[in-house]
Amino acid sequence: GLLARLQGLSEGSNLLGKQVTYDPGDGTSQTGVAESLFVNQNGEVRVVVGGQEIGIQQVTGIAQAGSN
Repeated sequence: GLLARLQGLSEGSNLLGKQVTYDPGDGTSQTGVAESLFVNQNGEVRVVVGGQEIGIQQVTGIAQAGSN
C-alpha cells in the first residue's frame, strides 16, 4: 500500500547523495552516487546510481561521497 511505499522511500532517501556499492546482478561490485529514487508499479523502491537503475535490495554498502 501507500504507507509501505512511503516507508520505502524514506528509507531509500538516506541513500541520496551517498556513494553506494551494489551488485548489478552478475556477482560483481559496482559503486556510484545515488542520484534519485522512486517506487515502480510493483511497489519496489528503485535507486538510480550513476545513471543505472537498481533495486534497493541490490545495494551492499553505503559511504559518504568523497568531497573533491
